[in-house]
Amino acid sequence: MHRASQSSDPPTRGSASPGRWVRIHRIELSPADRAAAIPADTASVPFEAWINGWARGDAPIGDTIEIRTLTGRVVEGELVELEPGYDHTFGSPPEPLQIAAARAVAAIRGGQ
Repeated sequence: MHRASQSSDPPTRGSASPGRWVRIHRIELSPADRAAAIPADTASVPFEAWINGWARGDAPIGDTIEIRTLTGRVVEGELVELEPGYDHTFGSPPEPLQIAAARAVAAIRGGQ
């Protein structure tokens, strides 16, 4: 999955028009094109990318579209989402990190 959080599913219908913020999906490397030195379970699946940017043309979700990214790259892929947000997560912090954070805040506040 490309998103750690599936709290809100992207729309499955709709169309992009030039200048609309969108997300595309593309296969960067097929399993046959993967490096020989990577683990078998990794080599058996494609290397995929989900990329956000501004649509450079019109296309319905599911069609191929060209986008311009924040860095100015122009890439092409399958339109998968309109107006995507950044909803990734690294999960809850582990307990030792929570304890360390609480101690750091206490130290900064002078032991309060």
